[in-house]
Amino acid sequence: MVLLNQRAAEAERLVLSRFVGSYRQVPGTRLGRAAAPTDEVVTARFAIHGRDPLNYWWQAHLIDAIVDGGWRRIRTGDAAGARRSATLGHRVLATVWLGNGVTLRNHFYDDMAWLALAVDRLAALEQHLWLTWRHASLVPARRTLLRQLLQARDGSGGVVWSKDRDFLNVPAAGPVALHLARTGHTRKARTILEWILRELGDTTRGLVLDGVRRDGTVVRDIYTYNQGTTLAALLELGEPHDLERAADLVHAVEDHLTEACGRPAGLVTHGGGDGGLFTGILVRYLAMAAEHSGLDSEARHVAAGLVSATSDALWAGRDPVTGLFPTSDTGGGVAYEGGHRVELSTQLQAWMVVEAAALLDTC
Repeated sequence: MVLLNQRAAEAERLVLSRFVGSYRQVPGTRLGRAAAPTDEVVTARFAIHGRDPLNYWWQAHLIDAIVDGGWRRIRTGDAAGARRSATLGHRVLATVWLGNGVTLRNHFYDDMAWLALAVDRLAALEQHLWLTWRHASLVPARRTLLRQLLQARDGSGGVVWSKDRDFLNVPAAGPVALHLARTGHTRKARTILEWILRELGDTTRGLVLDGVRRDGTVVRDIYTYNQGTTLAALLELGEPHDLERAADLVHAVEDHLTEACGRPAGLVTHGGGDGGLFTGILVRYLAMAAEHSGLDSEARHVAAGLVSATSDALWAGRDPVTGLFPTSDTGGGVAYEGGHRVELSTQLQAWMVVEAAALLDTC
């Protein structure tokens, strides 16, 4: 338990010290920078300027990881540290609002769905810590995001990716269904989930495809995060048939989305950029599966093993000089040279994964 908590704390320190800073030097603001040269990352010398990309949905996962750190501190008896985590999460959220044009509304519904999930988890942490006024201050953000996400639904039962409304996909439908399930809109969540499984379920492999365009063209790409959000929505709704489907999905992930390379099989990863977060998202929800008492014991065991193996692989692949995590869990790590740009997404993903492993180690 101590070892995995230490790993999570080290991953947290790496991301917060090397990637999170003030926005336009405005006091009290905090935002994650998308990428920087290795030299700047190692020395933590940087400032986030208005010309830097906001990466709205990366910031949502940064808040989620900060909340993970807060819950870890609660598990270890550090309530003061958990309150500091909550404060930081609040600052990132406020800075997203500022940097996004003094609004949380966004052109992409998947971006807002990720932020809605993170804000709800931040609210739960603050409620646990009896931070009543802060918890109440999140209400307007939660209402704004929910209104936006309800508008994302399509007459077919799916969810559109953006306000262009020309692409229905799981990157939007999965987190929207999960958010609606968690906020009591179970019928709407059920409709979206059934659309995902009906229209984009791959019966050959048991996985979930990416999306369908307005002309009916199915985008058949397989991404780890789409499996994760579908799994989480199944678990959240939690009827017996949902849990059976969830177990099948866990086994399909093990069968088709792992790579062993001479060691216990960890999950495949998707390189850098946005893909640098995909597997971290799946791991978050595999940890949820491993903890779910309604899931059969074999599926829970498989889910826990995938979390542990992926965490161990990413930890073993860290660069020995910089401590940076690799973009892939294969090949024995990445040697970052001075001119290399390091992306927040890949380092944040690793933090998410080792936090998930630390969580399961305490269960």
